[in-house]
Amino acid sequence: MSWWSKKKNNTSGTYSKISGSNGKRTNGFGKTEEIPKMVLEGLNSQNEGTVLMRIRSLGAENNYPKTDVCERLILLIQRDGRGKVVEEASSALVNVLKNMMNTDTVILLIKQGLFAKNEKNAEFFVKMLDEPGCRVPLKKCAAEMMAGFTEKDVNPETMDRMEAVLFERHDDPKENNEIKNLIKYRFGSNRDGRPKIMVDEEREDETRAISDPPVGIHAGPTQALDVISGWTEKLGSPNEKEGKFAADILADIAERSADRKTVERIMNSLGEHGAAFVSQYRKIRSKLQSMTFTADDRKRITGPPGPNQSRKPTGKVKVLTPKKI
Repeated sequence: MSWWSKKKNNTSGTYSKISGSNGKRTNGFGKTEEIPKMVLEGLNSQNEGTVLMRIRSLGAENNYPKTDVCERLILLIQRDGRGKVVEEASSALVNVLKNMMNTDTVILLIKQGLFAKNEKNAEFFVKMLDEPGCRVPLKKCAAEMMAGFTEKDVNPETMDRMEAVLFERHDDPKENNEIKNLIKYRFGSNRDGRPKIMVDEEREDETRAISDPPVGIHAGPTQALDVISGWTEKLGSPNEKEGKFAADILADIAERSADRKTVERIMNSLGEHGAAFVSQYRKIRSKLQSMTFTADDRKRITGPPGPNQSRKPTGKVKVLTPKKI
């Protein structure tokens, strides 16, 4: 790879080209860019605090070549076994990717460096797909890489998070149609095994699956998973930790959803369990109250009328008085 040097060629009036990782680089406007040696050495430190500090410095500096920054962070995710380091590097990498204009090179680096089917790579692809600022090619890359995972590669909680973010991205009305279609065909009913989701849409008051398998292909033994229903079932788990985890996931889905019916569905599911998930319930109720009403929402009845009640308001108030004994 070659970069433009700040050294000017006096005969041609152009910037001369140099090669090598130690050369000075510019951002296209003659400003020198290079990752300082101190930062690079800090990334290889045995002291975890030093590495975390250098990662933050690397991810926050806009003057460093973004491709080089991504390459360094990918190496950390790939080789470092410390959980905090990997998590910090993953978050920094996603943050840098949001500002990438040309994504071809970094997608190649991701596919070459993060091809292993393990927990840390799976978590990174979840973050990458879930980041609204990432460009469509990067999200497509994340979805394709996630398609290579199976139940044998990661623990059940990680697999659940993968399916949850896939469901959210497909269900988000603001998401790009390319991403939605990719998720539909890579993780729909024609997929044999997890990660797998069931995506539904309403047509004339009837709900039907839109992930129909192509002709000649039959759905495998793993049934399509409605993510919200799956997490709702886990709310009643005798394992208190598992129930709370499910409630947190549902609350997160509701927070991200722009669909009022989805938010109501989740809130009602949590409400059925009484005080067990009161904090999550209140969080979702607050979200619901902040959402704007549509014309259809205003027409909906908030509660079923009683046998002697009319659906039309009479404008009169009936005062009840106690009977005399």
